[in-house]
Amino acid sequence: MVKRVPVGIEDSPEARGDDPVRSVATFVVLTAESGDPLSLLAKRMKLFDCGALLVEDGAPTPAIVSERDVIAAVATGDLHATAAELATPQPLWIDADAEIRDAAVLMAGAGVRHLVVKDGDQHGIVSIRDVVKPLLSSMDSSTD
Repeated sequence: MVKRVPVGIEDSPEARGDDPVRSVATFVVLTAESGDPLSLLAKRMKLFDCGALLVEDGAPTPAIVSERDVIAAVATGDLHATAAELATPQPLWIDADAEIRDAAVLMAGAGVRHLVVKDGDQHGIVSIRDVVKPLLSSMDSSTD
């Protein structure tokens, strides 16, 4: 497990919708082992205030467990589920060089809040929270 360290908006408050996703993505992310139980996943998300964990199992793109997956398991009484059972095995992903607005369009179209970000062999996460401020900044300047 690694502590989530933001690498985006806080470092580059002037990010805009046409900037690359890498400028707002997090590349040092929390991870989970395939066998980690639901209770550990929830505690980790709460402790580090994050909405998703990567589950790397050797696939080209890591699986992802989101807060929605955790809530769904609790709601259905699947309290003994593991990260491997809850994770989306082939999540949506975006290239780190794609524009922030492309990430927003992909998330909105699929109804998801997180995307895996690929930067060569490195994986990160971008969330809807990460893309909102740059998109709003782009809108503000276009109305000037």
